[in-house]
Amino acid sequence: MLLVLGASACGSAEPLPDIDATVEVVVTATPTAVPPTATATLTSTYVPSKPYVFEVLDKHPRIECLNENMDVFINVFGLYVISNQSFAPGHAMHTANILAEYIDNDLDGAPDDLAVLSHLQGQNYVVPVWTIDVRVQFW
Repeated sequence: MLLVLGASACGSAEPLPDIDATVEVVVTATPTAVPPTATATLTSTYVPSKPYVFEVLDKHPRIECLNENMDVFINVFGLYVISNQSFAPGHAMHTANILAEYIDNDLDGAPDDLAVLSHLQGQNYVVPVWTIDVRVQFW
């Protein structure tokens, strides 16, 4: 899973650095024989507690300069997935669901770590969903 958070820096004279990170995971396993009498039993099934319901706004409630190029703001536990209506709306909603599950990993409807959420909110982090053209207009 790849989740990108960006701090909003509207009006800042300094450009934010581009970060390009690549993670390579190498798993080495030694195969073991399974006894012929072994059987697999399904013990639990993933069932989300309930679907998240998001507030979708056409303006950011606090950061006015985001409204110049963005017009889709999805509130996820007080953080915002931001996008533009010219981009596929399903992508922004998918991103909102991933962000919600990242913050509420046990799916009980409440953030798992309030200190982390508070930090992200305090730093005005947003999760942008955009094309390169919209990103260039924004910066």
